[in-house]
Amino acid sequence: MFSITKLRTTSYHAMANVMVERMRRTTKQALMCQNNICWTDTLPVVLFGMRTVLKEGIQASCSEMVYGTPSLRIAGQFFDPSLKSIPESTFLEHLRSTMEKLTPVPASSHSN
Repeated sequence: MFSITKLRTTSYHAMANVMVERMRRTTKQALMCQNNICWTDTLPVVLFGMRTVLKEGIQASCSEMVYGTPSLRIAGQFFDPSLKSIPESTFLEHLRSTMEKLTPVPASSHSN
């Protein structure tokens, strides 16, 4: 009369989705390693790290797959690699000369 067909499906079981379970486990382990009581403060940093790490199977990171280029840079990539092995005195001279070139920016007031 109503042409209703009953479909039988299994109940949802999170362990059945291996990739989701693996990501959940990795995220949980990374959060537990941070020794931070408030995990919501640590979550963005953990996710950023997970998105920038190179995946062996695909030879790319998640951010490379989304944006097409390795556009997300982690803190260590902002430093000049040639400055890693210079003597401390040379580094200090370079730092001082760089700091002397900086000019102050005048403060602005946005109040009425």
